[in-house]
Amino acid sequence: MSAVEQCDSCGFAWDAVPFEMIELGIPVTMDRITEIVEEADDEGHAYDRPDADTWSIVEYAAHIRDVLLVMRDRLVVGLVEQGPAFSPMYRDERVRGGLYRFENADDLGHKELPVAADLFLRLLRSIDRPDLARPVRYNYPVPSDRTLLWVAQQTLHEVMHHRQDLERIHRCFRDR
Repeated sequence: MSAVEQCDSCGFAWDAVPFEMIELGIPVTMDRITEIVEEADDEGHAYDRPDADTWSIVEYAAHIRDVLLVMRDRLVVGLVEQGPAFSPMYRDERVRGGLYRFENADDLGHKELPVAADLFLRLLRSIDRPDLARPVRYNYPVPSDRTLLWVAQQTLHEVMHHRQDLERIHRCFRDR
C-alpha cells in the first residue's frame, strides 16, 4: 500500500478530496482570498512585501489568478490530447521578471480573481465524470503520471495553500 500524498506545509491530502469538495472549496476559499486582498488594499499594505523573499499580497493574488487560468487550460489540453505533459507556469520567474508590477489590487479582488475562479469551475463542471480519469503528465513537484481529477484537486490545493500564505502575510502587517 502506498502512502497518502500530502502537502508537508499545509497538510492537504489529494486522495481525500472528492470532486464535490473542489466545487465547494474553491468558491469559499476564493471569497476569503478576495477579502484579504481588499482588506490589505484598504489598510495600505497590499503591494508591500513583508521581507525580500516573500511575495506581496498583490503578487500572490496575481499568481492565484494565473494558477486558475493555467489549470483551466491544462484541463482542456488533458481532454483533447492523449497523455499530455504540461509546461511549467514559471511562477517565480513571473514575479522576478516584474510581470506583476502593474497589477491593481482592486481589479484583482473585485474582478479578476472571481472571474478566473468562475471560468475554472464552469469548465470543471462541464467535464464528464469518466473523463476526470484521463491521464496527464504533471511536472510538479516531480514528474508524475496524474489524472485530470488530480489536476482539479491540485487547483484546490493551490488556492487553499496560498490563502494560508495570504493570511500569514496579512497578519504580519497587522501585527507590526
